[in-house]
Amino acid sequence: MPLVTAVALVLPGAGQMLNGEAMRGTIMQFFMMFLALVTYEVTAPSISFLGRFAGGFLVYVVSVIDANSVAKRRLYAYRRRAGAAGQ
Repeated sequence: MPLVTAVALVLPGAGQMLNGEAMRGTIMQFFMMFLALVTYEVTAPSISFLGRFAGGFLVYVVSVIDANSVAKRRLYAYRRRAGAAGQ
């Protein structure tokens, strides 16, 4: 789980790919770039860097949270199956 979160922080969408959800990761990357471009185009040049790319940063944060939560659920399910098999 920490590996998935660390990879998701460094490479947006890669956390989903590590979780076995390659299409979801690709979709996250697409919407991150698309919304970054949209917010860049509609904001004034005087707006800060974070503000100009706010749409992309929003999807980036959501993708990290999503990758982490899916990894947690998968780890929990794996431990439940491993515990049930060991009894």
